[in-house]
Amino acid sequence: MRIKNQLKLLNFLQYFIWGAWLVTIASYFFAQNWTPSQFGIIYSTIGLSAIGFPALFGFLTDRYFQLKKVYRVLHFVSALIMLVLPFVESPIGFFWVMLFYMIFYMSTIPLLITYSYSKLKEKGFDVKIEYPKIRVWGTIGFVVALWIVSFTKSETTENQFYISGIASLVLFFVTFFVPKSTIEKQEEKVGFLKII
Repeated sequence: MRIKNQLKLLNFLQYFIWGAWLVTIASYFFAQNWTPSQFGIIYSTIGLSAIGFPALFGFLTDRYFQLKKVYRVLHFVSALIMLVLPFVESPIGFFWVMLFYMIFYMSTIPLLITYSYSKLKEKGFDVKIEYPKIRVWGTIGFVVALWIVSFTKSETTENQFYISGIASLVLFFVTFFVPKSTIEKQEEKVGFLKII
């Protein structure tokens, strides 16, 4: 499979995972008879998880680990957490599990962007021209996930989390078949606090 098709597939799955629950989780909450304020704190996990954690995993990748392996492990862990969500019965417990999930999931987004840029440059493609054509497949994946959740009438059920978790596991397995990143590690010792 050509690299551009591989990147399209990665982007499709990356945002399919999110699209399976991001919009319809409200319906699930209200079906559980949880209050709007209890539901509201769930969406705060998106912002909270984006503070520092993507930078932390990016730093670890730049200094110590191979990007594809970190990306793979983060998706595997987030898949397991997502598959646990249906068993959480309290709003507060749901918040903490979702926050833990989002810390891992949100960190995969910049890693995928970095991976995509590096592979396109490595193959001699113009990133400014080619990356938008690849990234749009993420939006398509998001919409397809919404359709599947709607067609299966999973908006108010835990099935949306199973769909998302299974898609994460699929993405985890797909990463075994894409080439590793050739990003050079930083030789200069730079502390994490300087990066953020």
